[in-house]
Amino acid sequence: MMVKLHPFVEKLLEGSRGAPGLSAGTPEDARNIVLRARAALGAGRDMVSVRDIEVPTRSGGVRSRLLIPLTSPRG
Repeated sequence: MMVKLHPFVEKLLEGSRGAPGLSAGTPEDARNIVLRARAALGAGRDMVSVRDIEVPTRSGGVRSRLLIPLTSPRG
């Protein structure tokens, strides 16, 4: 059975086609691969609010970013 990917994921994968795997090089190499793939997607949505928060877990808090978009998400 073929699974249909969300258009965002399709574009992200398209932008990284031909690049080495993220684990093939240094952390800096991996960051550059992700930055190039992300650049192919263009600007993101406008946000009403962006807040840094801490999510509690059994093993301690995890720093996170809460993004609230101006418009309702699609899909």
